[in-house]
This record gives sequence, C-alpha cells and structure tokens, in this order.
Amino acid sequence: MITIIAVVAVVAFVVFILIPVIYVRNYIKVPPNEVAVFTGRGAPKVVRGGARFRIPGIERVDVMSLEPFNVNINLQNALSNNGVPVNVEAVGLVRIGSADEAVQTAVQRFLTSDSNELQRQINEILAGSLRGITATMTVEDLNSNRDTLARSVVEEAGSDLARIGMEVDVLKIAGISDRNGYL
Repeated sequence: MITIIAVVAVVAFVVFILIPVIYVRNYIKVPPNEVAVFTGRGAPKVVRGGARFRIPGIERVDVMSLEPFNVNINLQNALSNNGVPVNVEAVGLVRIGSADEAVQTAVQRFLTSDSNELQRQINEILAGSLRGITATMTVEDLNSNRDTLARSVVEEAGSDLARIGMEVDVLKIAGISDRNGYL
C-alpha cells in the first residue's frame, strides 16, 4: 500500500510539477522587436514576434535585436566636385531589413557579433558613400541641396547595406563646413 502511494506521489509530482516547469522554462516567447534563432536540430529556425518550444539540451537559442541604431558620420576633408575640402556631418538610423531574406542574411552575419563593431562597419559604408557623393557635387550644391545629398547617399549605400541585411531608416545631413569658414 505504501509503495502504491509513493508511486502515485512520484507520478503526480512529475505530471503536475516537473513537466509544467520544464515546459515553461523552455517555451521561448519572442517580442516583435527581436528575433530568436533556434540551432542544434536541423537548419536554424528564426522566430520573429512569436514563440517556439526549445528542446532542452539539444537546441540553443540566440536572440538578436531588430531595434534601429544611431549612426553618426563625421567626414573630414572630403573633396567636392570643384576640389574644395569640406567637412560633412550626418546622423541617421539603420536597422535590419524587414523582409525575411534580410533578417536571414543579418542573422547569418551578425547574430553573435559585437554591436559596436557592427555599428562601426555601417558607419564606414555610409561614410564611403557620403564621400563618393560629395565628390560629384559642387560646394554650392552641397550647401543648398542637403536633402538631395542625403537621398543620394541612402540610394548608393542602400544596395551595399541590403547585401548584409540592413537598411537605412533615415539619414539627415547635420552640418557642412569648410576650413575657410565659407559655409
């Protein structure tokens, strides 16, 4: 009789306490501003704004934020079309693309990367595009057509950023100056 009670107690413990605790600890909920990548069982599975059960001991879950991050570009002595060196400051927001393909690409490249290193790489891509576009415009055009400058930079850098799963949300030219104080 005591063994039957002991067996019933163990079964009740497993069914009503142990299994629910394991389930709750391994049911991963992902908010819409993050992706969770489940690896260890077949192809990686990316969950965005949903939930999935992680098999304990077999699957690993890594989380990556989809929040946009700030970029600050401070370009010094970029030559304009007429050979005048100018300093251009730009600020913007960059984020992982919203398409599934962009998310997959970003996950493959940056899932375990340092966010500061990623931000540095994005800044370099945007600074290179800004330098290239600056070289095609005169000093007067740079100063009077800042929206055109920003739009051109986004268009040029957009294809490069799309290859790594990123896109520019917004880019604004904060300031343009030169050594002589003309601007």
